[in-house]
Amino acid sequence: MRPAAASKLLMQAGLEDTAHRRIILAAVADAEGPVTAGEVGAAVGVGEKLNKVTLYRNLELLVECGLVRRHSGPDRSYRYCRPSFAPPSVVHCHAYCASCGASRCVEAPKSWTEAVGLLDLSGFEIGKVDIRLEGLCPDCRAKR
Repeated sequence: MRPAAASKLLMQAGLEDTAHRRIILAAVADAEGPVTAGEVGAAVGVGEKLNKVTLYRNLELLVECGLVRRHSGPDRSYRYCRPSFAPPSVVHCHAYCASCGASRCVEAPKSWTEAVGLLDLSGFEIGKVDIRLEGLCPDCRAKR
């Protein structure tokens, strides 16, 4: 993600456009799949350009304003992503390989998004639904 694109997204979300926020948002957006805070930190240079507290506070802020998604992975650690598909859906899916640990964002079928309407019967206003799919990635399937 180019710095100008990150700046534009930050301003549209009502956030101050800072260098730290730009590089963190770009690191999440440029990752090939959901990433841990540690992986984001390695990409942006924690210890050199910013400290861990700044990283975690900014990740949390980006999640709160909807620019980044956070979800719990199979190992119970949080993963962060910025879906490449648009417009963002209330239903967000992640596929995990049980063998090698690979992960990726998966666009939810429209029927799943429509099914969330059933949850409205609970009386809750549904803001988001995270779905975790676990199985074998194409590479691991080919090896068996």
